[in-house]
Amino acid sequence: MEGPCDLLINIYSCGSTLLQHIKKIGYYNMSNVETNWGPLEVIEDINVYEVQEVGCNAVNLHNEKQTDNLIFLHVVNGLKQISDNGYARRYIVVVKVKNADGIVWTYVVNIQVIPNFRPWPLYTLISFEDPLKFYN
Repeated sequence: MEGPCDLLINIYSCGSTLLQHIKKIGYYNMSNVETNWGPLEVIEDINVYEVQEVGCNAVNLHNEKQTDNLIFLHVVNGLKQISDNGYARRYIVVVKVKNADGIVWTYVVNIQVIPNFRPWPLYTLISFEDPLKFYN
């Protein structure tokens, strides 16, 4: 059965050559860029394509970085910030995924996006955390 992210994965795969080039020339990591952020706002409609795309790309970037094989299911809820210049967005979202053993789990993701980066939006994964990692 195909997941809800298949179209996004195809788009991501098409852009992987560009993404590898961006990594080589050093524009991939936006975490070093000074940015003033507006207030955090609750994402009222998490079902919009843009929000689900952010979650899907976060899982893909995590899988690539950690050589993991998580399958994106959907964004559960989250927060959004827009940079003062309107150029970038930061999302802190809870994503529901399925691991290789078929176990469904959630992760808290912090990801930055430059939506008008061409030809595809530019995503920088800041963190991908298990919310129960400190549970004893």
